[in-house]
Amino acid sequence: LYTLQSNSKVMSFIGNGKRDKNEVMIRLEKAINHYQKHQFSLGSVFVKDSLEFIGRAGLIYLNYDDNQPEVEVAYALLPQYWSKGYA
Repeated sequence: LYTLQSNSKVMSFIGNGKRDKNEVMIRLEKAINHYQKHQFSLGSVFVKDSLEFIGRAGLIYLNYDDNQPEVEVAYALLPQYWSKGYA
């Protein structure tokens, strides 16, 4: 997860850019809490045959803020998996 979120190419499209290990942990805790509360969140994406981690995808309340009605389809994949039909 840190490899994904510390990648400046990936994170140029998400939030305030690449994250340090502490920020990654905080966002992971938010995703877990979101799932426990709503039964949906971001999950890990793996290549089926090799089980290699390639990113995350799922549904979340926009910015994990469930005080507003917007649910976002969110995904982030490592750059080597872009343009391969995963998203």
